[in-house]
Amino acid sequence: MNWLQRRVRPEQIRELSLLAIIVVAVVFFGSLIDNYYSFRTFNRIASSVAIITVVAVGQTLVVLTRNIDLSVGSIVGFTAYFVGTLIANHPSINPLLAIGLCIVLGAGLGVVNGLLVAFGRVPAVVVTLGTLAPRPSPPTACRNGCSTCRSPTSFRSVRSTSAPCSRWLCASSWCSIWPSVI
Repeated sequence: MNWLQRRVRPEQIRELSLLAIIVVAVVFFGSLIDNYYSFRTFNRIASSVAIITVVAVGQTLVVLTRNIDLSVGSIVGFTAYFVGTLIANHPSINPLLAIGLCIVLGAGLGVVNGLLVAFGRVPAVVVTLGTLAPRPSPPTACRNGCSTCRSPTSFRSVRSTSAPCSRWLCASSWCSIWPSVI
């Protein structure tokens, strides 16, 4: 125990306990699910975490300013609905254009929140709670809760080759804010 106290600072205990919880969860699910330790499972997890990582990076920057943004999920959902509907109606759209539209629309909705907080002097939690509710409603009402579209073939090829890109996106997102976190 003395050795552990000399090697580990008290503030590191929190990170080590989180690491231990992750290891226990991986071992637990690995014992219950067949082929859990396969490359396919890792690839699925790594490629689906990209959007959450980008959202988490933005949320981290907001939290560092002692604020909270409750509307990030609805911004992602609204952006996905809008661009998904556009892709469904125009299947020949360039995938890079669709990605650009996602970025512009998401950033635009975030700028509206930011302007209300910065120049309207409204607390961030109030602004984001107020803008949280209206965004999911129109897509749900318009589509009756149904799926927006099936991916056109041009998007399927991007999706099948994007796993390495999504891992690089996650890594670059976290590296870009790492100096401000520590």
